[in-house]
Amino acid sequence: MNDQSSSNLPPGSGTRQAARPIPPPPPSAASPAPAPQYGSGYGQYPEIPKTNGLAIASLICSLFSLLFFPIFLPQVLGIVFGHVSLSQIKLSQGREQGNGLAIAGLVIGYLVLVGTIFLYVAIVGTSSGTSSGF
Repeated sequence: MNDQSSSNLPPGSGTRQAARPIPPPPPSAASPAPAPQYGSGYGQYPEIPKTNGLAIASLICSLFSLLFFPIFLPQVLGIVFGHVSLSQIKLSQGREQGNGLAIAGLVIGYLVLVGTIFLYVAIVGTSSGTSSGF
């Protein structure tokens, strides 16, 4: 009898009785529903629109032109980027946003450009009209 019980024991366990394995739980009558397959059947989540990079560049260039008023390049870049970004946003069919940034860049760019032109006209007009040859 001792030989039979010791043959069921794992090696090195001596005369202790072996632990019985726990049987798996019986299957239930109502099985749970399978997990839904995402991405098929009901459609997908809507895509989050991204902000147009040129709209951001338009606003940054236009704001930069406020700091460096007499230089024409930032105003012109802000205006060009603003118009191109508005066109891209319109053609993106809702995948891109940034209308407000582009319009703000355009407004600031045009105002600073007009102000710079008035400044140059005023400087040239005052410097050429004050010299007299008498």
